[in-house]
Amino acid sequence: TAQGLGQFISEVQTDGLREALVSRGLDSLADRPLQEVIQGIVSTLTERTGYIEEADALTAAGKVLDDLRTGCDTLDEFEQRLDKLTDSARMSCLLSEFFRHVLVEDFMRHYWRHLQEKCSNGRLEELRKQLDDLLFEKLQFDLDYGELGEVEWSSDEAQALIERVERETFELCCEVVS
Repeated sequence: TAQGLGQFISEVQTDGLREALVSRGLDSLADRPLQEVIQGIVSTLTERTGYIEEADALTAAGKVLDDLRTGCDTLDEFEQRLDKLTDSARMSCLLSEFFRHVLVEDFMRHYWRHLQEKCSNGRLEELRKQLDDLLFEKLQFDLDYGELGEVEWSSDEAQALIERVERETFELCCEVVS
């Protein structure tokens, strides 16, 4: 899903948003509200495997795209926003955001019910926010992924990079929890 997100953004930067939508069979969404466009994009980022973890990744990709959509009213404004993600720092932030959302979704899915038994709703939201902030800080400043703006997202190099990010993110999460 992370690789699919990178590929999509590269397509937009190379061919434009409308053409990227056409290539994914989503040309009918071009005149729809941006939220519907984003939902359509997310549905194409990966093949559905039925694994819950993939559901977390798709949810995270939707949140990243939705965050990028903030302040955009039109498809053209959204395209301009995506075009600005060409440098490594911005792509690094995007990947960090994606993995942060994946980890929070995964944590909440595994531990939410247990926490509900132990904590009040206010405390639960506070814990979620603390986890989110901690992961944001750790992922932003502790992991270095080099020249992400120059990655060819459909390549084996991108797949290897995503696997490395996933492994390092998991190790970082284990370090934070212990």
